[in-house]
This record gives sequence, C-alpha cells and structure tokens, in this order.
Amino acid sequence: MGIDVFATGGLGGVHHGAATTFDESADLVALSRTSFILVSSGAKAILDIRATLERFETLSVPVVGYRTTAYPGFYVADSGFTLNQRVDTPEQAAQMLRTQRALGVPAGINLANPVPVDEQLNAEDFDEILQRAWAQADSDGVTGQAITPYLLDYLRVATGDRSLDANVALYRNNIALASHVAPRSDRWRRVMLAVIGDIVQDIVVWQRAKVRPATDTASDIFIQRGGSAANVAAFAGPARRPASSAAWATTRPGSS
Repeated sequence: MGIDVFATGGLGGVHHGAATTFDESADLVALSRTSFILVSSGAKAILDIRATLERFETLSVPVVGYRTTAYPGFYVADSGFTLNQRVDTPEQAAQMLRTQRALGVPAGINLANPVPVDEQLNAEDFDEILQRAWAQADSDGVTGQAITPYLLDYLRVATGDRSLDANVALYRNNIALASHVAPRSDRWRRVMLAVIGDIVQDIVVWQRAKVRPATDTASDIFIQRGGSAANVAAFAGPARRPASSAAWATTRPGSS
C-alpha cells in the first residue's frame, strides 16, 4: 500500500443486530488484508464492541493497546473489554509491524489508543444517553446507513457538544501517536503521502521532499469531506500513486 501508519478517530466494526442483518464495516476485512498500523480510539461507540473484537480475532487482526490493556470505548478510555497485548513505546509498535512483515503476515495492526482520561465523557452518563439514542432511533424507524449519523447527532445534542469535544481530543491524540510511530517504520524516508481521516474530515498531506527529523517538511495539504480516508489510502497505493501533488488534486477520490 505504501503507507505504514494511519491515524483515525473511531473504527468501523460490527453493528448491533448483525446476526440477522450481516451489517459489518469493510474496515474489518481491509485490516485483515493490508499491512499497516491503524491508530484509533476503538470502534465507534454505537457499534457492538464485543462482536467487533471477536471478528478481529477471527480475521487474525491483532488488537494491541497503547500503554493499556483496556480496549478504548471511543468517547471513553475503557469500554469494559480487556486486551491481551499492549505496547508502551512507538518503537515497540513499529517493531510489531516489521515482525509481521518478516513473517509474511498480511494483516495490519489495530493499535488502540484511548482518549485522554481528562477529556473523556463520563462513562455512566454516556451509557445512559446511548441507550436513549437507540430507543429514539427505533421509535423514529431509523435503520441501515442512516443509523450512524442519526445516533452521532443525537449524542452530540444530548451531551451539549461534549461528545464532539471528546472526538476532537481523541483525534488529535491519535495523530500525535501516529506521528511518533511513523518515523520508526522501515519505509518512513520514502513515504511521500500521509492520510489522516475521520467521519467529519479527511486530510491528505503530500510531502514535497523526504521527511527531516525535528524540523518542518514542505507539503501540499488537501482537506475534504470525511468518511473515506481508508479508500483514499488504498487509492494512493504504489500501483496508482500520482506523480505529483498537482496530479493528485485532479485524480483523488471526490475531485471530479
């Protein structure tokens, strides 16, 4: 793919009721087939976390906590589910990726980085609000693809925008961690494209020169609507990578 480290906010996963609807995010399969480190703060809180973790196990995708063995709950630092693996430094995370590649393992690594504790939502209050959100969605007959934006907006309004503040906090925290892991990967000096994505906004950074440690690197930055960063990263893989940022501006997904 040409991208070693990818930062996002929340991860797609298994939706509630998937036993009958088979509603699962393509993120799961993509992670099982693509060798990179995905830094996230857990699956989106509206998903079935237990089923999502089970699915990752079935697909042989390691879920590794960063300085924690508690799987993050997106808006909260602890979802209530325990992880078997953890790393404590960016170098350890990068070493896991190098080891998987040396062994020929095709899957990526789900690096679970919790939202900072002082910026998380109150777990008890959030659980109660989430239950109300589901009940209201059921009452309004909201299903399918409409359910995710409906629930997220309900949570934003019910928390007085505190869910949005937590989202921004975890997003920044994940980008910071990814920026420390990426320079320790094998190919960091050849990476010319960085993709950062979340449900609200995607950012693509095209470096004009090799990354220079401890200083700035001139880059072209593209900002677009969120929700498609994984597709952008796949599109920008070595087989189809445009020759310049100017070419990227006209060929990237959503540019037409």
